[in-house]
Amino acid sequence: MKVIVTGGAGFIGSHAAEAFTGAGHQVLVLDDLSSGKMENLPEGVESVEVSVVAAEIHAAVWRHRHR
Repeated sequence: MKVIVTGGAGFIGSHAAEAFTGAGHQVLVLDDLSSGKMENLPEGVESVEVSVVAAEIHAAVWRHRHR
């Protein structure tokens, strides 16, 4: 399954991304890094630095959906 985690570079989001990855899912993390850090992400997670209110989010979601 393909999963998108918003705020995935924060404490809770990074743990959610790790759990989904560990369960074998493809994970896309969207985070503007206002409080999270990319080094919190587990290996194998695709990440995009973007705000969930930015227009660019649509392109990131589209790319993940069609991989």
